[in-house]
Parts: sequence; C-alpha cells; structure tokens
Amino acid sequence: INAEYGNHMKTLAFIFLFVFIFNSLIQAEYKSYEGDIVLRISAKTEADLDFLSQLHSDYEKYDFWTSLSLKRPVDVRVIKGHIQETQRLLESQGLKYEIMIENVQSLIEEERRTLRSNKVDPSYYSHYHTYEENIEWMTELAQQYPEMVELIEVGTSYEGRSLLAARVFAPNSSSIPEKPVIWIDGGIHCREWISTATVLYILGHFVTDYQNDTDIQGILDRADLYVLPMLNPDGYVYTWTTDRMWRKTRKPNSGSTCVGTDANRNFDYQWGGSGSSGDPCSNSYRGVSPFSEIETKSVSTYLSNFVNLVGYINFHSYSQLWMYAWGYTYQFPPDYTDLNEVSRKSVDALEAVYGTPYEYGPVATTIYICSGIGVDWVYGALGVKYAATVELRDLGQYGFLLPEDQIVPSGIETLAGFKVLL
Repeated sequence: INAEYGNHMKTLAFIFLFVFIFNSLIQAEYKSYEGDIVLRISAKTEADLDFLSQLHSDYEKYDFWTSLSLKRPVDVRVIKGHIQETQRLLESQGLKYEIMIENVQSLIEEERRTLRSNKVDPSYYSHYHTYEENIEWMTELAQQYPEMVELIEVGTSYEGRSLLAARVFAPNSSSIPEKPVIWIDGGIHCREWISTATVLYILGHFVTDYQNDTDIQGILDRADLYVLPMLNPDGYVYTWTTDRMWRKTRKPNSGSTCVGTDANRNFDYQWGGSGSSGDPCSNSYRGVSPFSEIETKSVSTYLSNFVNLVGYINFHSYSQLWMYAWGYTYQFPPDYTDLNEVSRKSVDALEAVYGTPYEYGPVATTIYICSGIGVDWVYGALGVKYAATVELRDLGQYGFLLPEDQIVPSGIETLAGFKVLL
C-alpha cells in the first residue's frame, strides 16, 4: 500500500509540475503590459490636440484608447519607461491629466484569473469565452432551437476561421426574401471583448425569451435578426493567445513589419479621410484600399445581398455612447431628426435599467471625425436609415478590460435599448 501511495504521489507531483511549466510557458508567450499606465488627458484647445497628435504617432510609447477630442477626455496607455517623460511633456503644455489605470497588467492578470474559473458558473453569459467556445455555444443553440436559429457562414477570415452568424426568426416561419432584416455585430475591434459578449447575450435572449417577451415577439414577427458576434475572429483569437490589447485584423502588410488593418476604417464610404491612417503601424490603419480585408469584404458582400435590410448596429467599447451617421463629416445626415429621436428612446430605455449614463448623437459631433466606418457605409451606400454604432461600458475605469461581473448587466441594459430601436 505504501509503495502504491508513493507512486501515486509521484504521479500527482509530475502532473502538478507539468501544469506549472505549461502555464509558465503560456504566460511567457502572452504579451506583458507590466508597469504601463493609462492617463486621462483633458484637451481644451486646438493647440492641445496638435500636441497630442504628435504623441499619437509615436506608437512605441503610446496606445491611444480613445481618439483625440475636445468634447471628452483622451485616454492613453503610456508604455513603462516613458511615464515620467510624458508627464513632464503634458505639464509643460499645461495639459491636465489623471491616472485612470495604475498598472494595465494587473487588470489583465485579474481578468485571466477569473477566466480560469469559467466553468464554475452555469450561466454562459457571465464569462468571456474563446472563439472556439463561442462557436460551440452557437452550434448548440441552433441544435436546441432549430425552429428559430439557422447558422450561416458569412465568410472566412484571413487565417481561415469562420465568420459565423446566426439568423434568428419567429418559430417555424419560412424564409421570405423580402422579409425585413436587422443586423448586429461585435468584435470588429477584437480587444473590445464586451462587444462580443453583449452581442451573444442579445442573440441568446432573443431565442430563449421569445415565448414570454412581447417586444421580441413583435420584432421577430416583423423581421429576421442576423447576429455576427466575432467579425474579426483572427484578432479575437490573438487577444486570447498572445496580446490582450490587439485591435486590428491579422493580415500582414506588404513592405511593413506591422500587421493588421483597422477593419472599422476599411469600409468603402469616404474611405481614406480624416480619422484614419495610412501608416500600417497605426491602430487606425485603413488598409491599402476599401474592403482590402477579407473580413470586411465578406460582411459587406453579405449585407449588400439583403433585399430589405432595415436595421444595423455595430457594437464597440468603451465610452457609453449610442451613435449614428455621419462619422466622416460634422454635417448632420438627412434623417438627423428621426435618428436622434430613435437614439434618445434607446438610451432612455437603456438607462432605465441600471441608470448607466449614455450620450447619443452623430459619430463625428459626439466623439470625433472618422472615415471609412461601417455605420457610414451602411447608411450612405446601402441606404439603411436605422444604422447605429454603440460604444458599451464603461467610462474608462477599466476601459477594454471590463470585469466579467459587468457582462450580464451590459447585456440586460443593451437589450432594453435595442428592443425599442425599431
């Protein structure tokens, strides 16, 4: 018995050693942001913006989490080793700032500790999940509710992953080409995990709550809902395996060591204008041409084939904003009055749940000018009136690293806002 016990303990020790080494290797491969901080800077003048734009182009020192704006604070991740230098520069310019996140890596590690206990909570919505887990969950949803869910491969990514969408329809209703269509997607900027998680929450509850929710019944009786939770799957996988702060696609850029394109600057409407970059190393790199990325090309082709696309929402984080076209110009869209009223109703419904404050308005006048974005293309090129882009929680306390305990509240309040959109 003692011999068997000894062998058993040796086996357990070996297993523990293997797991320790394996986890250490994983941690070693995962990019560290130890010592990086996030500063919140208040720009008051055009001269302030001109100064910050110089910092914006220094990719080796700064990662701008929000874009340059006089309307709201600018959040910037400052890389370790350049913090005191940056503080001196800001103070010399008379720019006020505060530290929003004292150590980015600490939030990443806390998030990863939570991820390891995924399976404890029976609610899928309570946690962030890998690409493979989300695909499996969508597959099981379609198998469990074949009378309401159909899975569709919109296309494949640069690395060959499926752009898997779900069509949700009223039980046992037939597919009618002319039936109105509503489209929502998340994860175009892959580090914004809450966008994917919230879109999955909406998808799941449109299916499971249909029998008891008259608002959902009314929407699905009139229209089909198409849901694409991970528009940028290669980037999403990369945020899990290698770099939590990755934003772009993963296709290499010819003539540059920098990888990826900002998929939300790659749409063929006012492409190449302000708010996008021609530098492949920029997080706002627009690509070599409109729809140069297979992900945006696939989605745009699929959307263009709809006979009656009536609604579209592209989900992001963070800043708590409910917006619509235009992004490329400060001019108001032709449907400004109606779009503003509909957005107000959505925000009112969202805020009524937990009191989470949201602002609403056109992209350019609410946050900043940006060209080649999805909502402008859907509204301008496809003529879809009710096209929106939404920045989810929070206001910068956690930024892109929103804790898991905020996923379900985000889903509940966003669903409330979404249901009154149409």
